[in-house]
Amino acid sequence: MKQTAEHQRLHSDQLAQWRRWGCYLGDRAWGTIRESAPTSPDPWATFPWEQAQQRVYHWTEDGIAGWCDIQQQICHAIAFWNEEDDRLKERFFGLSNQEGNHGEDVKEYYWYSEALPSGAYYRMRYLYPQVAFPYERLRQANKLRSQSEPEFCLIDALPNTFREQRFFDITIEYAKPEPDVMLCRISAVNRGPEPAPLHIVPKLWLPFNPEIAQARIAEQADQAIVLQHPNLEEYRWWFDDAATVYFNDYQSNTHALYDQTKPASAKDAIQRMIVHGKPDLLNSERHGTQASAHYQRMLEPGETWSIMLGFGPSAAANPLDGADECLRQRQVEADEFYRSISYSSQQSDLRLVQRAAFAGLNWNKLAYRFAVEDWLATDTGKHSEAEDHPDKEWGHLRANDLVSIPDRWEFPILATWDLDVQIVTLGLVDPAFAKAQALLLLNERYQHPNGAIPATEGAWANPHPPIHGWAIWQIYHLCDQDQAFLAAAYPNLKRHFNWWLREHRQADGLFSGCFMGMDNISLLDRQKLPKGYRLVQADATGWLAQYALMSLKMAIVLGNDADACHFLDEFLAIRKALNILWDAKDRFFYDALVDEKDRYTSLKVRSLVGLVPLLATTVIDLNSLNEVPKVAARLKKLNHADDQSNQLLLTAVGQHWNPLIDALFDEAEFLSPYGIRSVSLLHAEHAAELTLEQEQYELSYEPGEAPDRMFGGNSNWRGPIWLPLNQLLLEAVHNLQSGVQQQAWHSDAFANLTEARDSLIQRLVGIFVANEQGQRPYLGNQALFQHEPIWHEHPWFHEYFHAETGKGLGASHQHGWTASIAAIIHCAGLWQVELNSASTA
Repeated sequence: MKQTAEHQRLHSDQLAQWRRWGCYLGDRAWGTIRESAPTSPDPWATFPWEQAQQRVYHWTEDGIAGWCDIQQQICHAIAFWNEEDDRLKERFFGLSNQEGNHGEDVKEYYWYSEALPSGAYYRMRYLYPQVAFPYERLRQANKLRSQSEPEFCLIDALPNTFREQRFFDITIEYAKPEPDVMLCRISAVNRGPEPAPLHIVPKLWLPFNPEIAQARIAEQADQAIVLQHPNLEEYRWWFDDAATVYFNDYQSNTHALYDQTKPASAKDAIQRMIVHGKPDLLNSERHGTQASAHYQRMLEPGETWSIMLGFGPSAAANPLDGADECLRQRQVEADEFYRSISYSSQQSDLRLVQRAAFAGLNWNKLAYRFAVEDWLATDTGKHSEAEDHPDKEWGHLRANDLVSIPDRWEFPILATWDLDVQIVTLGLVDPAFAKAQALLLLNERYQHPNGAIPATEGAWANPHPPIHGWAIWQIYHLCDQDQAFLAAAYPNLKRHFNWWLREHRQADGLFSGCFMGMDNISLLDRQKLPKGYRLVQADATGWLAQYALMSLKMAIVLGNDADACHFLDEFLAIRKALNILWDAKDRFFYDALVDEKDRYTSLKVRSLVGLVPLLATTVIDLNSLNEVPKVAARLKKLNHADDQSNQLLLTAVGQHWNPLIDALFDEAEFLSPYGIRSVSLLHAEHAAELTLEQEQYELSYEPGEAPDRMFGGNSNWRGPIWLPLNQLLLEAVHNLQSGVQQQAWHSDAFANLTEARDSLIQRLVGIFVANEQGQRPYLGNQALFQHEPIWHEHPWFHEYFHAETGKGLGASHQHGWTASIAAIIHCAGLWQVELNSASTA
């Protein structure tokens, strides 16, 4: 075991205590499905941004740099005011799906720059403009833009503000001297050329819960307040004497929202006091369920202003003594920890990108509460609609856990397809948490009694790529090969695999899952098929072939011979069925529509859909089968290609792997300067077309943002680079080159698969690292971003990337699956070490 201080925390008996408090508060709760009415067609409209200032949440809280306990019983976040805005900056502003010309989009500049997996240290950075924030202009300008135009960003609205650096450069840090004590340092620098006022307003509150009337926060002597909660021990919040402290009750302002009787105190009391000078909703008795410490100062140009806060049990000593040293020490420990897990041979820019990706993943641990049955019951006057609600079958789902989410603002939700990719990367720095997440989805509070795993909030039953088995195997393989973890996951993973066989296998042995996670990649909407047709899918079938392979490997490790034989049978059956979808002329796999007379019509789109079967590729060591003699005998019979080899290559595409690899590494097809395109470049000049039942369908190559609003309009799978699929394809290519002779494949550009694999790695990391011109492609052609260190030295992780330029598109803080670049960088280092070892053996 590595012996850094952080590794010791991660392996200590106190790890659960270290994790009890953390930055588990999302950036947005308004507009989410769980905060909307179950029968509402538009969650964004049910709970809009304007109401977040005055209306309490039911399930989840939000705020800037927010932290809380795992069960979100106590919350803390930071607000700011520049004396120009008409409201406190309590949460990051962004557009709802309907307001943005490319869907929902956060319109602020911030970075999650550091985090330790244990929660012992966090750091983020936020640029707060000194001028009035252009809320309405951002809305109106984006509303007027078409889908074919780029989004209107904050820098478009305030070009001179950012060019002249008229903003506060704010760093927020959290450090724990002990597991249950939290320090907070907020440092603001006036980057502008003139003096400017800034108000910093840390807030501590108890989420609204009418069942816990005894909980309260009250004034205490010695620059501290005391917090009492019937479910918790007594806590204190410490601050220095420069703060003015206000108290209010954290409840909805029903007068402002619904024109009802004015409450004695409400959620927006602090904003009314600080911004508008109205103390009417404050609690004059100096207690309540929210307390705010108000600091204000005029900052000279270049001046840095820091404040320090502390939180911990009342029995603890005031943690502000020695706070600076604690923060310094935790930063040193973070440096040591991340240095220990990176490969020293890799350049510093690669390590910077990898570390930022890990930081974002650790900030993306969310305290997630949601009980579907209780949520459905909130529509008291609409029983008939609730009875027909698609989530009714998921009433068993009761979440009150720490969950890895895709994005703290755009996607502060449970999304299993994303989570499975996220936890593989997380496993490299936090194996215990990765394992816990994998097992959580197989828990009876999540997994359906029929074996299904929940998909995502608001669409729990939607089939999604079944990669949970792949994620579990990767965590096992890349981390510590913990057989107890495999054994714990295995029974319910089998139930999930069997559910897919029962519910989605067609009579011809092929699979259909409809949506399958890749939004608009299909020629037609997979969820709205022409009447009289069924869809058989190359990707759904390929995913199941991969699932069978992963299950086979688990059964072998666990010594379950009968199951291993069963999974081998399933894999071979799926491999045989896949041939139905192989087009011998085009040398590619296509989806097909099947009519009532069982006639197949191929949907001839050259896309990731036809490459997914390649992901079902692995190598099995025939010397590792002593505990499973029956499957060992069968596997050795399959090893007809090279009887002398102890490595058996199993791939669902059979001998078709060669033409698929040809297409994959052809720059005129899938290989772009920045990775594997989601749709072949061939469709730029030759659109895929289909006429069926007098309906016309067409799909063209679109390397950037979506040209229409299909699936919300904020993603596009018809050309751009998506990191998760590139990660999976990279693994498949690595497995192929491990299982075939080096001379088995070459092209005009590459001498062998190893060269091709390494070129793909360089293209993917080339999205993020500075090129020969010193530019980071994901930042696009925005000169300020490319040349100013503030932007250039802090990576963003976008949802997807322009296939020809590498520019980041979609959600800009997708520290979820786009953080898989950290795993790609890790594997590049690992494979190089293995290659060096083999060459010197």
